Amino acid sequence: MRYEVRIIVSACTTLYSMALLKLYLELFLTEIKGKRKAAGWLLFFFGQMYMNMNAAGHMWIRNLLMTLVAAELAGLLGYTAPLWKRCTFSMLFAALWGLAELLALLGFEIYTGKDGAGTIAPLLLSKAAMLPLVMGIRAFMKKKGLEKEICGEGISMILPLMAAMTVYYSFYMTVEQAGSRRGELSWWLFLGTAAMMILHLSVYPFYVHRAEDARIKNNERIYIKQMELYRKQRQLEEEEAVELHTKRHDLKQKLIYIQELARHEEKEKLMEILAEMIGETGKRERLEGRTGNLVVDALVNNLSTEARLKGIRMNTRIKLPRELNIDDSDLCVLQGNAFDNAVEALEEVEEENREMWLEMKYERGSLLFNIKNRYTGELEQVEGGGFKSRKKDGIHGFGLRSMKKVAEKYHGILAAEGKNGIFTLKVILYERF
Repeated sequence: MRYEVRIIVSACTTLYSMALLKLYLELFLTEIKGKRKAAGWLLFFFGQMYMNMNAAGHMWIRNLLMTLVAAELAGLLGYTAPLWKRCTFSMLFAALWGLAELLALLGFEIYTGKDGAGTIAPLLLSKAAMLPLVMGIRAFMKKKGLEKEICGEGISMILPLMAAMTVYYSFYMTVEQAGSRRGELSWWLFLGTAAMMILHLSVYPFYVHRAEDARIKNNERIYIKQMELYRKQRQLEEEEAVELHTKRHDLKQKLIYIQELARHEEKEKLMEILAEMIGETGKRERLEGRTGNLVVDALVNNLSTEARLKGIRMNTRIKLPRELNIDDSDLCVLQGNAFDNAVEALEEVEEENREMWLEMKYERGSLLFNIKNRYTGELEQVEGGGFKSRKKDGIHGFGLRSMKKVAEKYHGILAAEGKNGIFTLKVILYERF
């Protein structure tokens, strides 16, 4: 084949490989923009070009390793997700690609009886076979609706993958050294390769299972938090009711005493008792949430308590009906994450400037949620449109991501921006009927 033609064929197959890898990775990872993404894809392109231009059937292990490195670089530099997830799914794609190539090569040798090394037909056949394979994986994951979920213990997915690759390498070396028995062993290697492809594909149902477990555990945490907030809310309401009853009883007695002091013109004692009564009205903070909606009131009053302890001034404006056609768990996720982020940012602000504004109202079948808080320093935006948290564990972006999922569930809108030292989060949710 002429050199110019080889370049064109290599470029076309490389671009095809890039398109397939992009289709695959976007299922599990969130693509970023910028120089880092461009660097990852350029490295993948040149790595694949070099491998295609210097393709050799007997260098299959080298080709596999190059594909693995190129896919890992594209996943690590071009996407955002936990490190284990970027490594695992990039590695899995490279492994499936290598398995498809060897299956095509062995099938060619078994069918024709000729050595397929260095032949372009098996290479093109394997690349064509990867398209329906990737589309099938996309269809399966989208049907389950868990493609971008984060599940724990990701290392448990990497270990069987690495074990399978080790066994695969051993199989390949065996057939390379087979000599006269190569034809017979090719059949066994073909079957073993097919079995390992099935093993690799089984990672996806396993991932779905892990993601569903993680979702259930997360829901359990939300419900436990809800129940604790409900308990606190009921306790606050009961304490307020008891205090109100006591004050009403005491007020009558004090008014009688004030009447007697006024009748006898005991001005000093009258002013003293009035000052005492005025001071008592400020002893207990008012409840910020009084809508009758248990979830909203519980979370707002819990925030109010936390704000008082941390010296944060709250300005609230809440006007909601008792019942909303929005799931309690979704309200809990939305409010809880927004409040946590606001308090976290305000803890970095000097105490005299700690202030936040909360507005919640219901208009024409939609819930309008608006929260503002002061912040200090520069907000660092991360891939996916979120803002970097200052949590000590280094985990960031998941609170905003959870709120976005709630907004999408109700066909709503979420917008966040930081300007002039004020961070603003606006959310609109449309009720479900």
